[in-house]
Amino acid sequence: SNSLLECLVFGRRAALAALADGPAQQATWAVAPLPAGAPCPPPATRMPRCASAGFGPRLDRDLGVERDASRLARLVGDLPGPDSHGCPADHLIATLATRAALLRTESRGAHYRVDAPTTQPAWQGRILWRRETPPHFEEVPVC
Repeated sequence: SNSLLECLVFGRRAALAALADGPAQQATWAVAPLPAGAPCPPPATRMPRCASAGFGPRLDRDLGVERDASRLARLVGDLPGPDSHGCPADHLIATLATRAALLRTESRGAHYRVDAPTTQPAWQGRILWRRETPPHFEEVPVC
């Protein structure tokens, strides 16, 4: 999802449903590489400083509705890598959301990239990112 509120509202419901499902109900996705021109996600270079009390406003400013590549890249540098073990769940969520926003070089829905203001048809879909795997893309056809 591109919506943090949606993530909060439906995350618990999805987790409980996934735990209740048997192997036959396990979700599968038809994935492909990211659309052409997607920037390579930068490696994590330092440990997070997000434990400080002032980090929430920074997420609002740099990962909020209005974004740009330079602020997202700086934020990526201050967050743990997506494969970090032992980091708090909220840090991992911020990491994946920031990296996905940096990869998606377009504006879509309520998420506006100042440096990429138009919607690109190649990005009609979802970025799927699992621990210890590179991001993939699931195209969602227009109905």
